[in-house]
Amino acid sequence: MKQIVGLDVTKMYPAGAPPDSELEAAWTWDFFSQAAAKCFKAGYPFGMPLSTTSDAVQWVGAFFNSLRRTAGRRQG
Repeated sequence: MKQIVGLDVTKMYPAGAPPDSELEAAWTWDFFSQAAAKCFKAGYPFGMPLSTTSDAVQWVGAFFNSLRRTAGRRQG
């Protein structure tokens, strides 16, 4: 991440110290998407999981909440 994206994750989350709030605030869905695209082009793809296991779907609800949407069918 540091070489390809320019993000020092160890500075963002230093061991034994509080997270860097400025770097945390910069980690948005847009930044994630840009970082994923850069890493893919460099041969190191990554993404978010989707499956029926709880650890793979927990982030989906948070994602929809961040967009003020629901993951379901609209009634009516």
